[in-house]
Amino acid sequence: MAEEKKYELKQVSVRLKLCEETPLYSTEQINTPRRAIEVMKDMMRQLDREYVCVVNLDNGNRPINFNVVSIGTINSSIVSMRELLKSALLSNSKALILLHNHPSYKTEKPQPSHEDDITTLNVMIATQLTGLELIDHVIVSGGTGSLYSYKEELRDRFSIEGLQEIAGRNAAVPVLKEAQPLYGTQEAKADDLGPKRVVEPPEKESGDDEGRESVDEFRAETEKHFAVIGGMTAGQIEAYVRDKAEKIFEDYGMEAEVTEAVITGSRCRGLEKAGSDLDIMLEYRGEEPKDVVAAFLNDEKLIIGGVRVDISPLQKDKDESLENYLRKEREKFAEAEKKARERKPGSIEERPSVREKLRRGRIAMETAKRQSMIKQARLKTERAV
Repeated sequence: MAEEKKYELKQVSVRLKLCEETPLYSTEQINTPRRAIEVMKDMMRQLDREYVCVVNLDNGNRPINFNVVSIGTINSSIVSMRELLKSALLSNSKALILLHNHPSYKTEKPQPSHEDDITTLNVMIATQLTGLELIDHVIVSGGTGSLYSYKEELRDRFSIEGLQEIAGRNAAVPVLKEAQPLYGTQEAKADDLGPKRVVEPPEKESGDDEGRESVDEFRAETEKHFAVIGGMTAGQIEAYVRDKAEKIFEDYGMEAEVTEAVITGSRCRGLEKAGSDLDIMLEYRGEEPKDVVAAFLNDEKLIIGGVRVDISPLQKDKDESLENYLRKEREKFAEAEKKARERKPGSIEERPSVREKLRRGRIAMETAKRQSMIKQARLKTERAV
């Protein structure tokens, strides 16, 4: 009996160039977008975390390869537009299909979140700006493998104008940010079928203006020194952590409400060392004990761009105020700067950097070579005489 022929959809990863990875196989030719989606579905429905993938298509909409853009947690993933489009451009593709999975959504048909709508809009805008075309955004349900296709569900509204009507009006995050949270859904809720939830900024209370100004000043200084992580700015990371904390509080029925999230520690002033965590102070209002809140917030060991995020809760009206905490942070940084200015030349604290050591080494080597050549020339002259 002849062996059944198998056709493959190659997987690639992106580094300085395209590198082939383990492919996916099919008993049928993978020559249409629908066949590529079917092959990807079988793989993605088994995953225990959110994966964001793209299938790159040629000029005839035939699949070229697929790329895993991002791997997140059980209910969220972060995707950068730059990373999402990289494999498509390097593959010389004309179009692409965006796919991601909802691992915990084991119903007949997954439902897109508000953030999914915004991401779809942003990808469509980004692909048009780069001469590509977004053929579809498909969500794969965990376990069942059932699909939600934006193109099939929206039909004529699968366009920039249609998606702006759905996601752009009162959007929780601005359009075309460098990197955005792409959430799955823990479980089906009744309000999923109604209007999408819009995250409103916390309301100001009377007497908060002075404190708010202090927090805004601290945040503005952070923006000057902060090194982008995983394509995300300080403001984007703070917004992402706020949304994530709110979702944790909601999912676990905790009596807590996020009032503020601010990046602190060495990274807020560009003083971090290799391997430094990203410290975030999260202020909340509610009766939940601080140690319980800390345990839930850090349970998933959140990582952004390879950097571990350490979230410290601050209970509003019970702990010291956030403004007072940030004032102490300012004083700590000011003291560090003062000590740096007072350092004596040649002290241990003023050791040269690795780059400076290499520069000095090259100069010393070149000087030694010149001296050796001069010495050899003198010896030859003396012998000739």
